[in-house]
Amino acid sequence: MMNDTWQPDFISQLPLFELLTDAYNGAWQAKMEWPTIADYNQHAAEYAKKINNCNGSPIRFIRQVTKSQEFIYSYEPSVYLRGEVLTRLNNWHDFFNMLVWLTFPKIKAAFNHWQYHHIKQRTVIQKTRTPVENILTHLDENGVIVVSSDETLLELLRGQHWQELFWQRRECVKTKMQFLITGHALYEKGLKPYLGMTGSGLLFKVSDRFFKQSLSQKINEVDCLVSENLMQHKAVAAHTKLVPVPILGIPAWWPANAALDFYKNTQYFRAKKDLSK
Repeated sequence: MMNDTWQPDFISQLPLFELLTDAYNGAWQAKMEWPTIADYNQHAAEYAKKINNCNGSPIRFIRQVTKSQEFIYSYEPSVYLRGEVLTRLNNWHDFFNMLVWLTFPKIKAAFNHWQYHHIKQRTVIQKTRTPVENILTHLDENGVIVVSSDETLLELLRGQHWQELFWQRRECVKTKMQFLITGHALYEKGLKPYLGMTGSGLLFKVSDRFFKQSLSQKINEVDCLVSENLMQHKAVAAHTKLVPVPILGIPAWWPANAALDFYKNTQYFRAKKDLSK
């Protein structure tokens, strides 16, 4: 279990947290104890972006005491119907969920939209989770949006050619590829990184213009691009095979990956399975 001791300087610990810089309240770095849920809501209300669910209701963080057995008060319906994000006190998992809502509000709203409708459908028709629910859960918990202006880099990632991608094409990856984490569980894991830490990648081709923008502009463009894609039901269903992304292998994200030997660990950098056999 992750240690839930408040660490106000987490934002500077690893490059993977850089995306959250704007969403993280700088004043919290001086706090010696956890921000409250009231702090979360005040920060969200004052934040530059409008944080709404798909129905236009403002997102509010509500303390979760116990899990409700009643459908309309369970997690996804609470977000979809009332804009209420059930949140536990002093909890890194839920803290990062709040920061991702502020960073990628449109993507989070799209995740919630489809989760709600699939859960509602299966509570009536079936008991087991749908394939689309599984995809959305992977993206919501461990998702990484990968964009590149170079199709060759995307193909190397799809093919899991790790040494060629992250070592031989290292400089190209740094300038023509970007990894944007949407998974709040993945951020939580980043507090105590480990070999094996892997995200579920959703890949998109972008133009060279994308990489000439500021980080906040890139985040906003990806938020729009991915949410628009996900809001098409067929597009959600099409993402049946997410691509594994070894987080510690991303150039400059982990000190040890400055050496080629790091990428020779085949337990972490696994070859793609041959499904034809």
